[in-house]
Amino acid sequence: MKGSYLCVESSTWVRDTHNLFDYDSSDKIPQKMILKVPGSICRKADVLNFHPENFSSDCSMIKIYELGNQFILYPLKHEPLGLIIKTLKKHSTRGYKLSIGETFKLGRVEMKVKDIVIASHTPEVIDTIEDSFKVENACRICFTSNDTKSNPLVSLCSCTGTLKWMHLRCLQSWTMARSYRKINTYMATYAWTSLECDICKDKLPMTFEHQYQIYDLIDLPKHGLNYIILEDQRKDNYYYIIHILFPQDAPISIGRGNDNDMKINDISISRSHASITFNHNFYLKDLNSRFGTIVMLTKPQPIDKSESLMVQLNRTTIKFSLKTEIHVIDCLKNCCKKQNPIHPSPIRNTLSQLIFDDSNDH
Repeated sequence: MKGSYLCVESSTWVRDTHNLFDYDSSDKIPQKMILKVPGSICRKADVLNFHPENFSSDCSMIKIYELGNQFILYPLKHEPLGLIIKTLKKHSTRGYKLSIGETFKLGRVEMKVKDIVIASHTPEVIDTIEDSFKVENACRICFTSNDTKSNPLVSLCSCTGTLKWMHLRCLQSWTMARSYRKINTYMATYAWTSLECDICKDKLPMTFEHQYQIYDLIDLPKHGLNYIILEDQRKDNYYYIIHILFPQDAPISIGRGNDNDMKINDISISRSHASITFNHNFYLKDLNSRFGTIVMLTKPQPIDKSESLMVQLNRTTIKFSLKTEIHVIDCLKNCCKKQNPIHPSPIRNTLSQLIFDDSNDH
């Protein structure tokens, strides 16, 4: 980009532990690069390397493209690139605004935003019994054969015969009955050790399509007007964990300590790690945790002059700052324009000397 360049400052934690970065550790390797052309960044051991755009490399971790008058940071699918939210300017006041579908990491624990509901009203679906000329199918749970748009008969496993069909609501009630639940003032947690048919043992899909409509296997209770649903991406102790947060005036605290609203037993979680607040939207804020809070990037990110972009790539943090090249002679010329031409200043004399010396050299 003409007249601009990227200042890249990185810091790599020397320990390779679950792709974490210890923000409190002093055992880090700093590095700085100046980039003027697009290309890719690779890491070999603890050192970052930059390769121009026309250089072929299989170790690329980040791609940098040039579009118009700006650089674009392009995350690669095979490398988990996360935005460090505590480095954002707005973080000190509200935090990072969460959106549906985003995934964020608290240490090594991943959470996905499954749904956000803000003072909305979901229109009711009017049940209409569908006309059918086929042989009637009966639900294996309630033994009735009504088939409606809001409560259709579905088949999600390999069972056949009279065991093939189930009403959606019967299936959802059966699924919720098998969950472990923990509910307090600000949060409800539901966990399942398995989500499978108890007869054929087929795994049941979390979402499925039936007659051109998408349905959810789990029908979560509605908790007030404003709430956010988070999917815990861990598969260690439970097959599926869902947290429903419905904050009121105070933020919901997240951490390893017993006094948190959402307690997460993981060594990478600080005692007081993060919080989620509601102020017309849901905001995630890091509380100076040891292993940080990042939001995973899935789309290209433009690098703006007004604010640096700081990301975490496994055990390396990288800060991208867009700078403008300043030429000494141009700077001196601009300064001279502001001076009185009758009384030459030292700056004008310096400029004359530079121009005179430059002409002699050529």
